[in-house]
Amino acid sequence: MLVMRVIAYAAAGVFPLVGWAAMAAAGPVGTCDPVQVRTVAGSSTLVIVGPSGEPMSIRVLPQRINAIGRDDDNSLYGIAQPVGARAQFVRISSLGQISVLGEARGLGDVFVGAAHAGTLLLLSGDDLITIRIAGLVRAAPIPLSAPVSIGDWAFDPTRGTLLAVSTTSDRPALISVGVDGTVTTLGFPAGLPRGSYGAVWLDHNALFALHNESGATYRVPLDGHAATRIAAGAPLTAADAASCAVVPVPPASPSPSPISPSPVVRPPQSPSPVSPSASPSPSTSLSPPPVVAVPPRPSVAPKSRPVRVRPPAVPSPRTLVPPRTAAPTTRTRPTPQRPSTPSRGVVPPMLPPLRPDHVSPVVANAQSHAKERERSRRRVAVAAAVMTLGAVLARSRTRTR
Repeated sequence: MLVMRVIAYAAAGVFPLVGWAAMAAAGPVGTCDPVQVRTVAGSSTLVIVGPSGEPMSIRVLPQRINAIGRDDDNSLYGIAQPVGARAQFVRISSLGQISVLGEARGLGDVFVGAAHAGTLLLLSGDDLITIRIAGLVRAAPIPLSAPVSIGDWAFDPTRGTLLAVSTTSDRPALISVGVDGTVTTLGFPAGLPRGSYGAVWLDHNALFALHNESGATYRVPLDGHAATRIAAGAPLTAADAASCAVVPVPPASPSPSPISPSPVVRPPQSPSPVSPSASPSPSTSLSPPPVVAVPPRPSVAPKSRPVRVRPPAVPSPRTLVPPRTAAPTTRTRPTPQRPSTPSRGVVPPMLPPLRPDHVSPVVANAQSHAKERERSRRRVAVAAAVMTLGAVLARSRTRTR
């Protein structure tokens, strides 16, 4: 029976006959691949779509199903339309089995649906209907801020809104519907033909839309760029689609990026242990100051020594006054400098401090030299006087003769 159904749908152009055996194999509905429900007549066919828009596997459902949505737990929900019975909320298993959750009363003809955080998001007329899946608790309808003409919408967890292709105007528009009913036009992507788009789903920063009139699949970028056709098909009576609520997995691409930063953060931590190098750096900064201080101290010591030698050079002037002035200066010099230099421990050979009644050897030597000079001067003066007196006496004798 399944083979006959597959051949019938292939003949109708719902999907190509080539490779139908592989597609009819039991494909897991529980994966995060986008899922479509395509209806040509009567019951629907569940199709798992690949990245290129081509069907990868199919399951023929016993009922006509629409308004499907995929919850965060990867479960697939929708509204079934049994022949001769009321609409029902159903859950579709990974094997294509249908479980009835309850009757869908008072909703009218609902074919636009999505799911997020355990809640079904349906469009009934111009109202947003939210129904809690657990217990089928229905909230008050939320009127939309503007009329829309859409065949399906998909929940974008990044924006927290529902995205759809609306054909209210002459040009298909990419719109956003907030959970509060606010309708926002995001742009008019080029490349989209007119008509209804009965199935849309999100994947990789783009909205994918199935055009009912042609059966072609279009990729609509969310950044405003032109739409491109990625797969051809055959006309459909009705269609719907759903993808993982987490599948706008631009988050999935960022997830590797945060993983890469984490190792990138670890290398900074290894350099931080190199902070021991920071500890050596202060040690080096502490060592230079003593090294710099030591050279000047020995250099100052030799300068003080030539100052001591200069007093002997002072006697070169023959005046007696300079040595006397130099003597007190030498007394004042040792007093401030000598205690400061021994405190540093740089100049070991230092003279002991002078007593108040003690005369410096240098001063005593200068004084003795001065006295000796004074004596020699007096001797010279006496000799000169004697010689002068002798000359006078000699002249007087010559005159008397």
